[in-house]
Formats: sequence, structure tokens, C-alpha cells
Amino acid sequence: GLYNRAELQSSGSMIAQDNDCMPTPKAPNITHSKVVVGTPAVVAGSPTQYDVRYRITVQNTGAGAGVYDLSDTFGFDPNVTIISVTPVTHGGTDALATTINSGFDGVADGVIVNTESIAAGGSETYEFVVRVNVPAGSSVANDACVPATSGNGLFNNARLRTWSGAVDADACTETPKVANISHEKSIATPVAL
Repeated sequence: GLYNRAELQSSGSMIAQDNDCMPTPKAPNITHSKVVVGTPAVVAGSPTQYDVRYRITVQNTGAGAGVYDLSDTFGFDPNVTIISVTPVTHGGTDALATTINSGFDGVADGVIVNTESIAAGGSETYEFVVRVNVPAGSSVANDACVPATSGNGLFNNARLRTWSGAVDADACTETPKVANISHEKSIATPVAL
């Protein structure tokens, strides 16, 4: 524990002493991971639009409770445009202790939660769906994911900040391929009968 002893001396002789002790505080160990859930799903009636679901999992494997901030930033293929972002939903074994940022959009506002507490052994999840548009006939140069690199595929970076500093976790899936169907019509040379 955290043992402490105090002594009072006068002219080299001890005249009083006292001690106290408290248990060593239990430290948290908060980590996170990020995944793309399933594959991008084409939006019915809009063949160039896709819904992409992301999940961030925060875990505390330490013996004590802790506090963290969580943010997320999109780094999509430059040909991709964002149509919408759903509100973030919370799950896991640990209850939400603060309020999820309703203004989260992954671009201008990347904050999901601030000063969220998590119990020892607790787990929390955050999910949201991004609807994107991939223009037909667009370049495929940045379709593939490149590890830890923004601007490729449907890259996404989640940042966890705790008392020990900030840590990033990435997730990415390849930019969906969109069909580019065209046709043409011509008149054949007439043949005399």
C-alpha cells in the first residue's frame, strides 16, 4: 500500500510518531479497436450510393475505473463524397456516463464523447453508418486501402485519449466499384431491295 510515517523530534529525541496507510490505487488500462462491420451496402434506388457501418470498441482491462475521450476522422478516397452520417449509437457492458456528441460528422466535428468513464473490466461500443456516393466512371487509383493512410478506400481513424496520452486505431474497406453502363445507337447503311 501507500504507507507513510511521521516522526516528531526535539533535541534529537523522538517525542511522537504516527503512521498511516491506504491501499495502492487500482490503475485502468483503456484500449480501443475499430472495424468496418460487414461490407458497404448499396442504397436501394441509388446505385452509386453505399452505406458503410463502423464500430469502435473501447475496453478497460485494468483493475481500476478510468476516463477517456473518443474522436473519429474520415479520410476517404477523394472521389467519394459523404451524403450523411447517422447518429452514433452506444452499446457494451458499461453504461454510457456522458452524452454522445450529436454534432459528430467525422469531418468538421470528430468528437464522439469527452470525459466518458469506464469501469474496471468494462467494454463500450460506438456505431455509426456513413452514406457515401461513388461517381460512376471515377478514378480507381485510390480505391484500395493503404495501412494507416488517409485518402485511400473508405479509411477511418479513431483516436482515444486517456491520462497516458493519445492512441489511434484505423479501419478501412475498399471503395465500392460502381458500374458505368452506356450504350450507343447508329443507323446502318440502307440496302436496296
